[in-house]
Amino acid sequence: MKDQIKDKLDIIADVWNDFIWDNKFCRNQINFSPEAESNYFGDILGYFYDTFDIIYKKKNGAEHAENFASHISFLQSIYVQQDFIEEMLILFKTNIVKGDLKLDNDYSLNREIRNELVGHPFRKLDSKVISSTVFGYERSPDTITYLRYHTNNNFNCEIIKVKIEDITKRHTSFLNTYFDIIIEKLKSVTAKYSEELEAVKNKMETVSFPSLVKIISQKFKPFLENTFLYDEKSILEIYEKRKQHKRYSIVYDSFLSDLKKRIFEMQENCNTIFNKLVFTDHHIELPLFDDDGNLINIFPLKVKEGRKKESYHYELGKLSTKRQPKEFDFFSGFLKAKCSHKTVLFELERMRNHLDNDVEYLSSHKLISRILKEDDYDC
Repeated sequence: MKDQIKDKLDIIADVWNDFIWDNKFCRNQINFSPEAESNYFGDILGYFYDTFDIIYKKKNGAEHAENFASHISFLQSIYVQQDFIEEMLILFKTNIVKGDLKLDNDYSLNREIRNELVGHPFRKLDSKVISSTVFGYERSPDTITYLRYHTNNNFNCEIIKVKIEDITKRHTSFLNTYFDIIIEKLKSVTAKYSEELEAVKNKMETVSFPSLVKIISQKFKPFLENTFLYDEKSILEIYEKRKQHKRYSIVYDSFLSDLKKRIFEMQENCNTIFNKLVFTDHHIELPLFDDDGNLINIFPLKVKEGRKKESYHYELGKLSTKRQPKEFDFFSGFLKAKCSHKTVLFELERMRNHLDNDVEYLSSHKLISRILKEDDYDC
């Protein structure tokens, strides 16, 4: 039961992180209030994950006090999870309110048990005592036993026994029901966002580049924020210089290529994010013979690898962020020792002269990276 519930909560968390948290369009599809900026939803998720074992893991205390503590934490965890579901239904704009939850027996029965034992064990109405309850001393990992004195029964003692399994099943049904409703809402959010991304992709061929960047800033802003030189100011400067030198045109072309790729990935994720992969450990028998009856060699001959191409990954990685002059000289020295390509050496010197200019520094770095990865540029 817990695994199924956790999988659904994982999906909700993934959609929040991948689509809603830093995406204005998706935020507008839900009740993303100023309070949500504090990411209190992250606290809700954390509480759910932290309390699943309290609800679903059976405990059998050796002492009565341990049983009482276990039952109290069990009921209280369910109660708080119910409150968080109510908050999530509001946050994700499902149009379901607390009054609707009260009509759900999976919600109301468990809540009443918790209120009787933990929330209000001694109740008064208009200064008159209505009821009182106290835990019984029957120790059982499967049953909560308590004594109730209620005005409806002339305060005669009633022995109430509730199976923990029944409470757990109701709560599981409750979580499944409303997690499913939330997930359906999130599917509609991501479907609309996929349509928006398609519109952005179509605009790439029909609007000017500055207009495209403006559209991206409105519909797909994380793309501009998460890559060096793709921020609005830098990429527009690159665009103006794209015909001056290859270092700029490479960045410009990469921007358009990466944009198409990222849109495709996000559209794919709009669907796949709702599919939880299931892995099994079933043993798979490999065939010994092919279709013609020939024995299959399951231990193929190892082919000796040829000489590996020179790698510049370490040096380029160290130079990918701006550094102090001494640090730059140190790491660029490694690259100069391995490569004598004239353009690479020229661009390295250029980077050295533009340590305070992101556009110039990083566009030169991009050109060097391209040269060292292409087969027709051998150092």
